[in-house]
Amino acid sequence: MVDEVAQRLAQRASRDLMTGEDDPVFASPLGGHLDGSALRRRFVDATRRAGLRTLPFHSLRHFFGSMAVNKGSLVQVQTWMGHAHIQTTARYLHHRAQHSDAALLADAFRATSPAAPTSGRVVLTMLLHDIVSATVLAKQAGAAPTTMSPNMSPTQQI
Repeated sequence: MVDEVAQRLAQRASRDLMTGEDDPVFASPLGGHLDGSALRRRFVDATRRAGLRTLPFHSLRHFFGSMAVNKGSLVQVQTWMGHAHIQTTARYLHHRAQHSDAALLADAFRATSPAAPTSGRVVLTMLLHDIVSATVLAKQAGAAPTTMSPNMSPTQQI
């Protein structure tokens, strides 16, 4: 669909009229701005023909944000939507798919080279694994794990 939109925009750019910086991209037949009520009627008609329930036109913007946050970074989506503040865009984060989170985290802690078992990443991964394992065992035994202290070794902290 994006390719189709790009083609349509390219066609619009090659027209003779309404090509200025401040001219509307989608102009009325007379060259002015589209009438909001006419646009709304066309939207309602299209949703009915598609067998969808009618939603507010602004819902299209929210749908875009919800879909875009799964493909782009938050900063990219902020730019695409024209938000001045990242907090406005952050409202779409709860729509971000989380099905790949486990794979992303596994990849983040995967050793980069089997020939370097003492790399910082591997040591950190082993340490994290030991801490999580000890915490799980402590909870299963009914003991509350102690808090982390920078002066204690990882095995003393649990």
